[in-house]
Amino acid sequence: MRIRILLPAMACLTVAGGAQAVTEKTPRPDSGFDLVVVGSMPNVEQNAFVDAIAQALPPALVDPQANFTRSPAYQPNHTYRLVMVFHGDDVVDGQRMCREPEAVQATPPADPADLRATTHVTGVFCRGAEKLSEASDRMSGSLQPGQAGFRFLVADVAKRLFPLGFASIPGVVDSAAPSETADRPN
Repeated sequence: MRIRILLPAMACLTVAGGAQAVTEKTPRPDSGFDLVVVGSMPNVEQNAFVDAIAQALPPALVDPQANFTRSPAYQPNHTYRLVMVFHGDDVVDGQRMCREPEAVQATPPADPADLRATTHVTGVFCRGAEKLSEASDRMSGSLQPGQAGFRFLVADVAKRLFPLGFASIPGVVDSAAPSETADRPN
């Protein structure tokens, strides 16, 4: 499993007094996509946070025998990424999450132990810099990595990103193979 932390390069990353790290991880080497996480939760170590998200992804999404890598529309020469950010009440630009995740600006979520806080999660599924799907959800109350609520929230956003199931690439017609009649002379 490779983990690569992309260090913030510009001052525009400053949000609420600090820059947000962007961490990229391959949930499983042959899963067909990378997981990119923008920021973390207060008082949660970045790598532990990313690991908790990776472990909360639905098993069928990371299984190359069941996921979109078996689809005729899958293009192995493209980079597929699932980008997630946990944040406060603000709206996050999903297109920017695909184009330049290191420039995403979002208010960090409240402390995980705050019972009155609402934590928002926005996820996008990208092919290169192209956004194929976007989903968001939120949960109120204490939310900490490893808890059932945390795992549910991550899995729910992932499922919403793939409305036709994990075997299909969202926003792409699976009949990517050329039709038989296109090759026939007239």
